[in-house]
Amino acid sequence: MRFFIGIDLSSPRGKSGVCVLEGKNVLFADYVPFSSLIDFLKEWKRKGEVTIAIDGPQGLSGEKGKIRFADSILNTPVKCEYEFPPPSNPYSEFVKGSIQLFYSLHKNRYLLFNSSNLKNFEVLETYPHGIWNCLLKFPLKKKRTEGGKIDRLKVLKKFELETKKFTTHDIIDAGASALTAFLAKAGNFIAIGMDFFEDNGILREGWVILPFLPPFS
Repeated sequence: MRFFIGIDLSSPRGKSGVCVLEGKNVLFADYVPFSSLIDFLKEWKRKGEVTIAIDGPQGLSGEKGKIRFADSILNTPVKCEYEFPPPSNPYSEFVKGSIQLFYSLHKNRYLLFNSSNLKNFEVLETYPHGIWNCLLKFPLKKKRTEGGKIDRLKVLKKFELETKKFTTHDIIDAGASALTAFLAKAGNFIAIGMDFFEDNGILREGWVILPFLPPFS
C-alpha cells in the first residue's frame, strides 16, 4: 500500500495544509500543526510506503552571491540565497522551518529525490503555483479568489479526486502537491534544479518537481 502525501507548508508557528491520497482516494484533507508534521508522516509510513511532496524549499543556494538555481528558473516568491534570510525578511521563518524539515526527513532516512534515486524516492519538493500553470491552459487566477479556487478544484476533479474535501486554498494546494507525488512516482514529472548536498546541518540546492502532462482547458 502506498500513500501520496502533499504538504502546503506553513511557518513553524502555524498549521500546514495536508492531503493524503491512496491512488485517487482522498484519505485526509485538513490542517496539521507544523510541529506535528514529522510524527504525522511517521504514522503514515508505519501503515505503508509513502511519497511526500512538500511546498517549501529544501535547501539554500550552493554558491555564494547567487540564488538557488530552481528558484531563478521558476521565479518563485521565495528565493533562497547562500545564507538564511534575516528576521526582517517576511519569509524568514518559513524558509528556516522548511529547510529544517527537509533536513530532519533526510536524517531520518527518508529518501529525498536526487539523480541517484529517480525511482525509489520518498520525498520531493514541489511548487503549487508551478503545478497549476502546468495543468491549466488559461491564465491562473489568484488562489484566494473564488474564481481561482474554482479553477483549481476543476483540475483536481478531472483527476477524479473528491473535491468537497478541499475547503481552503491551502488544502487545495496540498491536494495538488499530493497529486504531483502520485504523478512523479509514475514517471510523469519535470525536475528543475540540481542535486542537493549536505553542508554543516543544512541542505543546499535540490530539485523542484512539477507534473508532466498536457494542460487541461
